[in-house]
Amino acid sequence: MIPVIDIAPLVNLCGGDSNSSKATSAELENVIKSIADACQKFGFFATINHGVDAATIKDAWTASTQFFDMKSSIKQSVSMTDEYPYGYENCESLGVERSTSDANNTTQDTLSPDSKETFSLGPLNSELSNMPPRKFPLNA
Repeated sequence: MIPVIDIAPLVNLCGGDSNSSKATSAELENVIKSIADACQKFGFFATINHGVDAATIKDAWTASTQFFDMKSSIKQSVSMTDEYPYGYENCESLGVERSTSDANNTTQDTLSPDSKETFSLGPLNSELSNMPPRKFPLNA
């Protein structure tokens, strides 16, 4: 089961909800511990009470689905390179370890690629971040 973490204390700390009281240090420590535990045990987590409205979330899922359903040639028109660290990537090696044995029964740990697609935008303001400006796929 995916860990679900209530991050309301963090949102309130940052002024996300003016009707809420400020979080106590114990509440903040609990959120931080929950996030650390989820990252160590599962590598990911879902959040609730984050302050993002449902319409924005729905629009993001719709745009994501439309993009990843496009032809590969369109998605690959903005690929990650050494000069441009953002864009489309269809296979990342994130350190998924596999143990293999050879003919001599020697065990070796190898890294297998994590089969997934990603598209990274990069920072909104490239001048302030000193990073390349955003690029978007052709005909998208």
